[in-house]
Amino acid sequence: MISKGDKSTDYRQQLSQRIIETATKMFFSRGIKAVKMDDVAARLAISKRTLYEIFNNKEKLLLHCVKKLKNEKDEHFKQFMKGQKRTEIDAIIEFYRFQMNRTASISPHFVSDLHRYPSVVSWMNEVRRTSDRIAQDFFQKGIDNGYFRKEVNFDLIWKFADVAMSNAIQSGIVEKYGVQQVFKNVTMLYVRGFCTLKGIEALEKMI
Repeated sequence: MISKGDKSTDYRQQLSQRIIETATKMFFSRGIKAVKMDDVAARLAISKRTLYEIFNNKEKLLLHCVKKLKNEKDEHFKQFMKGQKRTEIDAIIEFYRFQMNRTASISPHFVSDLHRYPSVVSWMNEVRRTSDRIAQDFFQKGIDNGYFRKEVNFDLIWKFADVAMSNAIQSGIVEKYGVQQVFKNVTMLYVRGFCTLKGIEALEKMI
């Protein structure tokens, strides 16, 4: 027999997920700063009190939103990589397609607003440190398999790309051209630059 307490917990968990999904869409389309907690409550047709009982401020809600986005991306690539034997070029192309689909709905204001929230920035920096280690292993496998040039300093390239994106946000380039256009035009330029002839040929067959 299910107790009232269990039902209440289930409802709260379901509502929490609905809030995160709704807030993410609103943050994406309007930017973070422009979305008030009152707006989220109104969109969900719940009281402000109910919303604040689950997420007591916007920064906490935003942190849950970006964590969910990362979890979705991680799960997507986990399933993609175990589907069949994949190469490093397969992984790059799938990453490109995934990000192009996701960035299509992101307002430039969403990206530029993120730095306003310290706990989100701190979490993203921690994720970036983990990603650095994963990226190093990935690039080494690409070198071993003949897709990436062995003379390239991939640690430098990875860090430079990160700094370049940060500068693009701060300088207003992302706001002017849009997240998707910046990602589309810059990503393939980097990728082609560090691929061997074998890597470029594999790339050309897929794009």
